[in-house]
Amino acid sequence: MINTLSFQDAINDFRYARRGSALWELLAWLIEKSINLLPFDGLSTKVQERDRSLARVQEIPLESINILAGQYSDFTRFFQLSLRAGLAQELGAQITQPGQPGSSGQSPQVDVYIVNHTYYLINGRHDLAIAREMGQSTILAHILDFKHPHQVGSTPEELILNNEWLEFLETTHFDVLFPGIVLNLSFPGLYKTIKEHIAVHRHYMGLELRREVAYEEALKHWYESVYYPVIEAIEEHGILHEFQGLTETDLYLWVADHRLAIQKEIGWSIRPPVVTDSMANQMSPRLTQVVKRVRQRITDTLSPAIPIGPHEPIGLAHGDNCLFRDILVPLSGHKSSWEALQQAIFVAKMEGSRLNGLHVLANEEGINHPKVKAIGSRFEEQCLASHLSARMTQASGDISKAISDHSKPVDLIVVNLAHPPSSEIMSRSGSGFRSMVKRCGRPILAVPGQAEPLDQLLLAYDGSPKGNEALFLSAYLSFKWGIPLCVLTVLEKDRSNEISQDIALRYLVSHAVSATYLAHDGDVVDIILSVAHEQGSNLLIMGGYGFSPVVDTVFSSTVDQVLRKADLPVLICQ
Repeated sequence: MINTLSFQDAINDFRYARRGSALWELLAWLIEKSINLLPFDGLSTKVQERDRSLARVQEIPLESINILAGQYSDFTRFFQLSLRAGLAQELGAQITQPGQPGSSGQSPQVDVYIVNHTYYLINGRHDLAIAREMGQSTILAHILDFKHPHQVGSTPEELILNNEWLEFLETTHFDVLFPGIVLNLSFPGLYKTIKEHIAVHRHYMGLELRREVAYEEALKHWYESVYYPVIEAIEEHGILHEFQGLTETDLYLWVADHRLAIQKEIGWSIRPPVVTDSMANQMSPRLTQVVKRVRQRITDTLSPAIPIGPHEPIGLAHGDNCLFRDILVPLSGHKSSWEALQQAIFVAKMEGSRLNGLHVLANEEGINHPKVKAIGSRFEEQCLASHLSARMTQASGDISKAISDHSKPVDLIVVNLAHPPSSEIMSRSGSGFRSMVKRCGRPILAVPGQAEPLDQLLLAYDGSPKGNEALFLSAYLSFKWGIPLCVLTVLEKDRSNEISQDIALRYLVSHAVSATYLAHDGDVVDIILSVAHEQGSNLLIMGGYGFSPVVDTVFSSTVDQVLRKADLPVLICQ
C-alpha cells in the first residue's frame, strides 16, 4: 500500500526547491535590471505611526484575539529562513534569529480588527507571542474600525480585505488613475504597506526633482516604474505558478521587502553584487560551493520543508497528491511529435493530468488550414481514446518562445527530441531546444524516439540545487508509481559526488523509497548512458543547466551532451 505521507513529502520538497530557485531567479533579474526598490525603513515607520495615530488604543484580553489563517508574516518567514541560512554562510554574518524579544522597557502593541465582538490580529504577532510567553492577560492594541458595510456571509478575512481595498481606493484614488486594475492581496493588513511604498517613493521623487511632488504624480510613477516592472518579471518567468494561492501583488511585496529585511538582520547595507554573488554561490554546482552547502546545510537538504507551526509547512499543503496536474505537448504533425504525445498520455494516466496540445503555425498556415485541423482532430481522438481531459490551442511566431509562453500554467512539458543541442559552439548559441528549455523554467521530458513505459528510473545525481529537484522528483515517481529507482553518482575529479550519494541515500531512506546505488569514475555522459543500458532504464532524470548562459554555450554542458546521445526519455529539472 502506498504511504501517502511519503510521496506528499516528496511533492512538498520538490515544490519548495522550485520556489526557492524561482525567487532567486526573479531577484537576480531585478538586480540586473536595477529596478528602483527603495529602502523603506525610517520613512515607512513614520507613515505607519501616522496611520496608527488615527486608531483607538485600549487594553484587550489576550484570549479574545484570533490569528487569521495564512498571514503574510508566515509567508515571508518561510523564505527569510532559507535566505538567512544562505547569507549567514556566504557573508559570514551573525544573523539574529526571528522571535527574539525586543527591549523589555517597551509595551507590546498590536493592530486588530473587531468582527462580531471578536478581535482579529493584523499586525504584531511577534509582540503577541511575547506577551503570552510573559504570562500577560491583556495587551495594548490599536483597534482598527471598518469604514465600509459588511457583506453578509463573508469570512473575517474577506471582510477585512474588502474593507482595506475600499479604504485604499478612498485614500489613494488608485481606481481613477488606473481604472479596472485591482491590486489583489491574500493577506489582511498589507494595503497600508503599499501606501507606505508610495509615500516613500514620493519622498525620494521630491528629493530627486527638488520640488513638491503631487500624490497622483507619485502614485502613477510608482506603478509604472516600480510595481509594474516587478509584475512583468513575475509573469515573464512564470513564477506565480510556483506559488498557488498567492497573487502577483503578494510576491511584489515580498520582493520589495526582502532586501531591507536581510540588511536589518545582518546590520549593514548589501550591495547588489554581493547579493548576486550570494545567489551564484547558492546555485553553483562547483566543488567548493557544493561541499560548503553539503557540510553546513545537510539538515536543510534532507528536510527542506520549513515548518511554521506544529505540523504544516507554509504554502506547501495544497491538498493535491500529484505533481503534474497539467502537461503541455507541442505538436508539429511529424511522427516524432506523436510519439511525444503517446509519452505524455502515459504520464497523464499515471498522474490523472490534463493534456494541453500546442501547434505553432507555419507562415502559410491559419487555424482553418487542413493540416492544422487534422493535428487538432488527431490530438483530441487520442486523448479521448485514453479517457483524458484535453484541450488544443494554436500559436504563431518563434516555436521556442511560443512553447515558453504557453508553459506558464503547466507543470510538465513533453517534447520530442528530434533536434537536440548541437556540439558546435555557434550552433549551440542558437539552439531552439536549448532556448526552449531555458525559457520555460518547467520540468521537461525529452523523448528521442518511441514512447516508453517509464517503469525503470535512473537518477543522475550530483548534489546541485537542480540535482536536488531531480532527487525529490525521483522519490515521488518511484514511490507513487511503484517503480524501481537506481541512483547514479559519477566520481569526477574536484567534485563532491561521494558526499552527494550519501545525501541521496539518507533522503530516500527517510522517505521509505527503495533504490539501487551506483558510483563510477570516468566521463559523466558515457557513464550515465552506459549505466542506463545496463539497468534497462527507460527514464533518465537529471538536473538542468547549472551555469551561466555564456559558460553553458562555450563549454557544452552535461545536459546538452546527454540529449545528443540519449536513446531513452530524459526528464530535465529546469
